[in-house]
Amino acid sequence: MSRRRTVVELTEVHVEPPLVDGAPAAFRRLGLFSTFESAARWVSQRVAGDDYDDHGLGYFTGEELVLDHRRRVCNSVAYGRNGSVRGHVSGGVERPWGGREPSTCAFKPGDVVGLVGIVYRIGVVLGLPPSPDEARRWSDVTLGDDLYLVGVLGEGGSPATNNHEHVSESALFAIDDDVAPETRAALAQRFEGYAG
Repeated sequence: MSRRRTVVELTEVHVEPPLVDGAPAAFRRLGLFSTFESAARWVSQRVAGDDYDDHGLGYFTGEELVLDHRRRVCNSVAYGRNGSVRGHVSGGVERPWGGREPSTCAFKPGDVVGLVGIVYRIGVVLGLPPSPDEARRWSDVTLGDDLYLVGVLGEGGSPATNNHEHVSESALFAIDDDVAPETRAALAQRFEGYAG
């Protein structure tokens, strides 16, 4: 039996300021690396150089891809703009998982967060990954459930929506006080509507 061969695809994610809900995101494939370690070294060299744009929101993702297979991601790592590891998402999302203690979650319900999909979004944490108690009760919890439920605003900034995202911790960003007051108020209303 042959050993599975993989490479790590490194991508830069960048959002230009101002970081407003719906700001366009840019994705740039930086290369293929033999290991996460070699990708991390390259990121560290890049951020230490003069050519890295440190304005707006920037981070890097490394995805371990299986060769000779159509786009199969095994593991992924998110690197912060300083080259440090922001988080790791394990492959095998179908494997059983025992949940996560809420005290170990970096974000709590009601926190305003930033996330990048096709565009930059500002949202509010509605729910945490399943706790160990929930995982025992539900019995079908997998690694793919280690996600936060994040409510986002509807068209025109409306809180009257069911729009949401399921996001890993490494893809969420704490937001400073630079959120427009009307956006913050709409997100608070979105959270109250969900919790109520």
